[in-house]
Order: sequence, then C-alpha cells, then structure tokens
Amino acid sequence: MRRRAARDTSHNTRKETGRFYTPPWLTQRIVAETMTPMVERLTPNQFLSLRILDPAMGDGNFLLEAANFLQQALRRQDIIRNCLFGVDSDADAVAQARATLAAEGGLDADGRRELERHLAVGNALLDPFPVAGPERFDVILSNPPYVGFKLWSKDKQLRQFLQRNYECFDWHADLFYFFIERGLRLLAPGGRMGVVTSRYFLRSPSAAKLRALAEPHMVKFIDLNDSDAFADLGIHCAISIYAQSPTKARTYATPRDVPTFDAPTAPLAHVADVRAGLQSGRDAVYVKAVSEEGGRFYGTRPDGKRIELEPNLIRPFIKNRDIQPYRVAPSRYCLFVGDGLEPDALRRKYPKAFRFLESHKDQLLSRRSSFKKVSRENWTQWMHWTRLHFSQTRIVCPYRSTSNRFALAPAGALGSIDVGFISPQDVNPLYLLALLNSRLMERTFQSYAKELRRGVYDYYPGTLGRLPIRTIPPATPPRERRSLVAQFQRTFRDGEAMSWIEQRPAPDVLRDVLILLARRLIAGEWEDGGESAAIMERIVETLYAVR
Repeated sequence: MRRRAARDTSHNTRKETGRFYTPPWLTQRIVAETMTPMVERLTPNQFLSLRILDPAMGDGNFLLEAANFLQQALRRQDIIRNCLFGVDSDADAVAQARATLAAEGGLDADGRRELERHLAVGNALLDPFPVAGPERFDVILSNPPYVGFKLWSKDKQLRQFLQRNYECFDWHADLFYFFIERGLRLLAPGGRMGVVTSRYFLRSPSAAKLRALAEPHMVKFIDLNDSDAFADLGIHCAISIYAQSPTKARTYATPRDVPTFDAPTAPLAHVADVRAGLQSGRDAVYVKAVSEEGGRFYGTRPDGKRIELEPNLIRPFIKNRDIQPYRVAPSRYCLFVGDGLEPDALRRKYPKAFRFLESHKDQLLSRRSSFKKVSRENWTQWMHWTRLHFSQTRIVCPYRSTSNRFALAPAGALGSIDVGFISPQDVNPLYLLALLNSRLMERTFQSYAKELRRGVYDYYPGTLGRLPIRTIPPATPPRERRSLVAQFQRTFRDGEAMSWIEQRPAPDVLRDVLILLARRLIAGEWEDGGESAAIMERIVETLYAVR
C-alpha cells in the first residue's frame, strides 16, 4: 500500500515548491511506456543490472512502481536494494520514501543502510550529484517540480548556477526544463527517460532552447489533453519519453497559421497598460463570503452568522467565466479594502466591515504573496492592486480561454487574478476592443501564445502585450470623416456596406466606423444574424492589409 508523508500539501505551498503528486494510474503508465522496450531486450538475469533514478522522487512512488514492474522476474528485495536511486530536496519526503521502500522490500539493517545511500536529500540539478552510486542511469522516471521563473529565481545562487551550466536556461524558464536537460545528461547508453510535465513547453518561447536540445532524443509524446491528472490545479500535462541515443528529429505539433500583414503596427503594451487582475490573497473571505440580498450586502463569519456590510466598500467582481466578447456580467460582489484602511482606520470608518474581517483575522494574517508582506499593521487590506485597476475605461479578458473574449468592464467593477486588465493610453478603447475581438487578432495571438491544453490558451499579460495594434495617424479632416461615417451608415442600412469597404476609405475613417459598430454592438442594437460581425472582420482585415 502506498503511503505519503504528512506534509503541507496546500495549493499555495504546492505552487511555490512545484510539488504535484502523481496519481497511481499515471505513474503506472509512465513506467510501462518507459521501461517496456528496455526489458523486452534484456534477459531476466540482466534486470538486476538496471539502474533506475527518480531525480525528484517525493515519496518514492515512481521507484515503487518500477519495482512492481520488475518483480515478476526478480525478487522484490533485490530490486529495491540494488536497482533504485532517488533524490529530493524535501527531507521528510526522502525519509518516507526510504521507510516505504524498505518495508516493501523487507530489507534488513544492511539493506536499509544501502537504501539510504541510494535515496538522498539534495538538489538533483546541482553538482556534485547527491546520490552515491553510478554516474549514469538506464532508466529515469520523474514528475519534476513545476515552478515558474519568478519563484525559483529568488534563489540567486541556484539561478547563477543554472545560467552557467544549463543550455536550456532562459529568463522565463520553468524549473522542470532543467530536470529534462539533467536527465538527458544522466542517461546511460541505451537508456530511456519518461517524464510527465505541463504541456506548455511545446510552444512556449521560453522553452525554445529546451526543445532544440530535447527534440532529437524524443521517441514518444503522449498528450493527456483534458485528463484530470492535475485538474484541480489547472495544470494540463503530457508524457514525454526520451532515448539517450538521438533519434530522427521530430516536430512537436503542426505549425499554427500565422497571419501576415503590411500595415504599420505597435505592440499592445505600447498603447495600453496590460496587467493581471487584483489579488486579495483570500478570495474565500473578501469574495465568496460576501453576498447580496435585497440591495443589502452581508459578510458571513466562520460561525455562519452574517454581518451587514457598508455598501461603500462593495464592488462588482468579475471572474473569468463572466466575460464574453463585448459583454461582461459580474457574477459576484467583493469587499475591497485598499490604501488608507489599515485596521484602526477601518474600525473607525467602517466598523461593520472591520468586525467581519476580524472574525477571519487568522486566515488573513496567514496570506502569502510576492507583492506584499502581511502584518498586523495591514492585515485588513488586499494584497495587490494598482491605480490602473481603477481607471475610468478598462478592457477585461479571461486569463484562460479558447477564443478572444474582450469586453469593457462596468464602472466600479474589479476582477480577480484570473482576469486580464487593459487600460488604453494612446488609443480609442472602442477601436481597440473591436480589434481585440476580431478573428484576425485571435489567429495572431494563438499563433504564438502558450497552449495550456488542446484549444485552451493562456492570455497572460506579457503575451497579450505582444499583439500588433494597427496604428492610424490623423489624415482625414474631422468634418469629412463624420460625413463618410454617415455615408457608411446609409450603405449599411441598404445592405451595401461590403461594397463601401471595398472602395478603400482612409484608415482613420475605417477606425471611426469600427468605433461606431462596437458601440452599437455593446448597446445590443444588432439582431442581423452575424452580418455586422462579418463587416467588422472585413474592416479589420482591410486596416491590417492582410496578405
């Protein structure tokens, strides 16, 4: 029976350490996919010479499954004592792995001492390698930690070491990239490695060096698509099998359609501020515990009792699912506490809100964030926000989506960290909204964006900021522009709008027409079966001079 050490496996801790424990069915499949071709070419007498490594072993589940895989030909005790090696930086996990494998193998005192040498506490990415044993391994099995650059690079010594010693280093690299490169180096001739990782390395620009390094060694790629292996964590995975000997080079996916155009553009980040939503650090308190009833707002305490809240602190709250093209309908409310409302100030100005938050004080004090350190001087406040989240005109979009979905945020509404905020600076917001919702910009974005799983893309602010926005300098006198827009409206009513567009009006006139159409679309004035959307698409293609 598999056991796990009693450790902190909360979502926040797992996100920071990248520890996502592998379900048994997935462990079994990776072991079978990796090891079957090897054992088929060996005799049972040769199995004992195999050296099997997990460089991020956690509680040792991959190693135990490898022992299960081989035990039909060998004594379990001999496999565990001679064939299995592992590393992990979590001392508690290593202790649990040693105890589990020793018990499963029925090891005596000498066998346990040997196992302790083979299962080491340390970082498999560093030199010297922490395991006492062979320099190369026949089989490597792993679910390496998934940790984004911003988190793992806080360790300056680790960052400098990886930058000096790993070919796949990139300033946005995930930590698991380095485990793949390290594994390829550690494979013995004829060896194989099987890993399960987040699938975004397939197209992420930060993984370009890793792909160049690993692609010649890849013998099998299994996209888990919508598998629920790590569904509760929002991670969409794939199994990659590598061989030590380079194989025929292969591509990871069919190249995506990349639109090309000749018109002048500027990155979205140059004409607007693009950033993620606000971070309360405890949505369970500030959002989920807040409710509306008959125009009054209430906060629910841990004991289930409700406290009526002052409405001045209540804001509509946008979630990912609330956003559709041109329209957003906030599904919840939040209690927003910002600057100037430290505990004493909040108690004086908003005593009801203070009493509600005080009932959740332990939860609020336990928040952790890279933006702000929570203390007894600021525990009532949200963790992160900026003045741009409160600007008058804001475009919002979901953090993850199968298609472009951009809308104007309602006045006063806020949004969670899974909502992107775009504050136009040097461009008309309705014009920008029309461009962002176009199929052309959707195809452009999906040609380079990170695909989290099949058909679902990551609308991360940095990625969004690269979208090319058509720049249009003034050219047509204002009175003439207004006259031409009125002319368009007449042709639209007469069903001749497409013919009018084909006459190639000036770009600033087409921009004003897009603004008009976006305004009417937001107001819900169209019921024409999609004709207006087709007109907008044609205008966008004309503006960008699509080849």
